[in-house]
Amino acid sequence: MKKILFIIISLLIACQSGADQKEPQNEEMLFRLMIEQDGVKIPPTNHTFVLKRKPFALKFQLFSTQTIYINFNESSFFYEEAIEKSSVEHVIGFGGTGMAEYEGNPDKEIFLSNGGWHVWMVEDGYNGRFDQVVKEGDIFSATRTVNQLYHVDGGKTIELKDVDIIYGVYCNVDYDKKEKDYEMTKFDTFKIIFED
Repeated sequence: MKKILFIIISLLIACQSGADQKEPQNEEMLFRLMIEQDGVKIPPTNHTFVLKRKPFALKFQLFSTQTIYINFNESSFFYEEAIEKSSVEHVIGFGGTGMAEYEGNPDKEIFLSNGGWHVWMVEDGYNGRFDQVVKEGDIFSATRTVNQLYHVDGGKTIELKDVDIIYGVYCNVDYDKKEKDYEMTKFDTFKIIFED
């Protein structure tokens, strides 16, 4: 009886210690976009965020300083191509296509573009295209507030109340100076649907 009791207690202790362990975070896996609205994290469903037609914040979480290449578009073309090909390397291309919003995000906007990446660097002590970049332990959190959109090709500002859906593609890109070539290391797609 003591033997059975000892086995049961040992199993309970083993299960409890396993439950207390946190899932290890893989540096290669942490390249994540979250969206917050009214201070609340909006969970995506099948890479789709459903928001109200009012300001929101994009928040990237990364394990290291990186450059984020991102494209926002009212057209689904790049989004669908990236999903279909499981890559974005040949959808838009990397060389010489980058655009950059103002540093510090003074206009609280994102660019919509039919061709080209927006290049957002995440560095310690430098906010770049973000409202702020904060390092918490080993993790960088980079936040960009969005109050409006700017259509680069049309040269006009678009209010959030006037848009129904935005498609997004973002990736991390390494530049090989020796080969003078760009290599995509991670990428993801998302869409934002605005509802009244």
